[in-house]
Amino acid sequence: MRDYNHNGNVYGDVNVTDNSTQNKLLRNCSNEELFEEREFRRNRQRLEWRSIFKVAAYGLIPGLICVIGYSAYALINDKAIVPVLIGLLQLSIPVASGFLKYTERKEALVGHELALREIRSLLMQRGRE
Repeated sequence: MRDYNHNGNVYGDVNVTDNSTQNKLLRNCSNEELFEEREFRRNRQRLEWRSIFKVAAYGLIPGLICVIGYSAYALINDKAIVPVLIGLLQLSIPVASGFLKYTERKEALVGHELALREIRSLLMQRGRE
């Protein structure tokens, strides 16, 4: 280690603090750590899926209400089917946003799934599952 002058001479006490968070490989974890990691990954995976469905659901519910309302209006007043088609078009927007949210979160979902598979494999090799 060199001092700030880069001359190679270090005078006095040197305290090095390493606050880095080095990830531990799953194969180096104990069984208890693997069980904890599995629960953590499952919870994170559930949260990812929940966030995807929330985006679609919060858009689909008002869209369905509009389609039902447009359909009832069209049937009662003998109007054209255009309002129903407008309502169906409104339904496509939340479906598309849910799909976009899924594509954004897909990498995280795949990462959790791969980790869960590796944890299961390690636990099976160790005879704990």
